[in-house]
Amino acid sequence: DAAWAQEHLLTMSGLYGIVRPYDLISPYRLEMKAVIPIGKRKNIYDFWGKKLGEYVTARANGIVCDLSSDEYGKPVTAHLPKDVRIIKPVFYDNRPNGKIGRAPIYNKMMRGVMARWIVDHRVDTPEGLHKFTGHGYTYSKELSTADSPAFFREEMKPLVFD
Repeated sequence: DAAWAQEHLLTMSGLYGIVRPYDLISPYRLEMKAVIPIGKRKNIYDFWGKKLGEYVTARANGIVCDLSSDEYGKPVTAHLPKDVRIIKPVFYDNRPNGKIGRAPIYNKMMRGVMARWIVDHRVDTPEGLHKFTGHGYTYSKELSTADSPAFFREEMKPLVFD
């Protein structure tokens, strides 16, 4: 699993650019949306520019599964060529008021759970994501679009990790 993850899983870092699971980095705190001038660049997004998209495109084989927040995905996805398909899973809950919606904290947590599941199951196709189940979430064809597979759970409750 470690070798597969190192080859297939990329994480966006405002400081280091793109890192893989076993790349050595120093601890730091830096938000991507921080307005910090870097040389002639007005912020971190401008600093990274096309470099991140080009790096990912070279490794993507035409498909990218984006499990990042918009803040961290934007510097990559904004610079991917049109022929690279971006798959962005989303997680929905049946809220206490009876409405179906996305809870940001659960979306964030479940993106991490899904990343681990992808590595454990060596998923390498968008359709392979449909088999994901975790913490009560299952694939929902009704809520999904071609590039945004949706996962739904009937009861909204705190996630518990063992």
